[in-house]
Amino acid sequence: MEKNESHLQNEKLNERSNLEGQYAFEFGEGQRKGKWLQISNETGIILEGAHFVPEKGNNGEVVVFHPGLPGDAVSWFEERDVPRLLQEGYEVFTARHRGLLSSEGNKIYFNNEKRRSLGTNETSAEVSVDDWLQEPKTALQYFSNKPVTLITHSFSALAGQSSLVQLQEQYGDSAENPLNGLKKWLILGGITHDLKEGGVTDKAKDITLETWVKFFEWLHQSGIYKMEGAESAMHDFERALKTVNKEIGIIPKHIKLISVVAEGDKYVSLEAAHELQAHLGQGLVIDDKTFDKEQFPEGVDPHDFPHMNPETMLRLIQMRISQYPHTATVTESEKQPTVKLTSSEILQKKFGELSIEILFQNELHRESCLRLKGNDVAIACSVVDFNQSGISIAPDLHANIVAGSLLGKTIQGSGIDYERKEFQWETNNIPTQFQSILNTTETSCLSRKIEYFIKGELYATIMEYYNPDYVDKNDFKS
Repeated sequence: MEKNESHLQNEKLNERSNLEGQYAFEFGEGQRKGKWLQISNETGIILEGAHFVPEKGNNGEVVVFHPGLPGDAVSWFEERDVPRLLQEGYEVFTARHRGLLSSEGNKIYFNNEKRRSLGTNETSAEVSVDDWLQEPKTALQYFSNKPVTLITHSFSALAGQSSLVQLQEQYGDSAENPLNGLKKWLILGGITHDLKEGGVTDKAKDITLETWVKFFEWLHQSGIYKMEGAESAMHDFERALKTVNKEIGIIPKHIKLISVVAEGDKYVSLEAAHELQAHLGQGLVIDDKTFDKEQFPEGVDPHDFPHMNPETMLRLIQMRISQYPHTATVTESEKQPTVKLTSSEILQKKFGELSIEILFQNELHRESCLRLKGNDVAIACSVVDFNQSGISIAPDLHANIVAGSLLGKTIQGSGIDYERKEFQWETNNIPTQFQSILNTTETSCLSRKIEYFIKGELYATIMEYYNPDYVDKNDFKS
């Protein structure tokens, strides 16, 4: 283990209601650089996940995100929304469910390679649905010294209900109540149904307890989690459905609720959102009709909100809403910009994971190469000239890039208004400084010029040179 990781493991961060947090390691780069936070009590680690902190301009608030089940929502939330939230000054914590197994097949759920290498995140007893229902409670207790926006997706909306009720029952009107710092509760496609006669949970979607039995049987057999069997899972799940909606009205009225349900969601109807709104006596329900199935491959479910723009997520977090219950129907989408894959992303699809090696860099110039991870092979080299007028528009973004981040991916993930201009392919002599790095007997190679504009100002001019032994023009055909 590297020295800095050992230091991080021993770094005591905080104590909240008998909770202690430690950072296990650092990961990522640029705007997705974070630390892996493990929150413990006397029984051991009870919650963990990625903790992102803005390098500059911290606004003092935290966004806590809990995914549904199986838990793959952390992947799209971290990829799409975290960079924009960091840019706005928010800290972000993205939780992982307890009992998550670290097998290679679980990459989409345990999407942090470094964390997977350390093994399963629960090594004692099998975890239960009741354990999962308390995860938002743990996060809210831990971050209780800061203003928090809680985002719960799908199943974790039920966990949010359960956790808020438990915290209010435990702390009441005490100044120590972690709910005092909870500003907003944003629910995306939330499982917040009342349990109705005949075991029906969502009449509009024809979902019953039997539907959930089959789901928990599948989850138990899937090898994603080290969890109790479906019978025990259903016992906890059914008990929560019977009780939490009836008790949720006790939570403090300052917590503003926004519940978003996408038209075409296979699992959740507006009925569930309105039931919770009625129990709370407040909150905004958004009937989201902006999902355009023509823009997505067949089978993509709006339940995971693939159509939501990072700016929309930010606005939901910052939106001020009335204390009275109301519903809004949204019919025109802030169109998710068509994001063209960067050169590095195209090459990564072909070759697997790549790493960037900076050969030379200062504030206005960079020379670098992309190598196969764990291999000396250089796939491409590039020369970047930065423009001062573009730098002045986005100095923090530029600082991340010159710190060693992939330029195109960092710009696209930032949420900033940009334009990418690609010039015609050419065949040019390999620049002298790259000949030995590309290590080819050829003297010429495929090359291309690319320009990035930020808010209309030229930011960077890139000349890319591709190793002729590995790359040809066909690799870049869409």
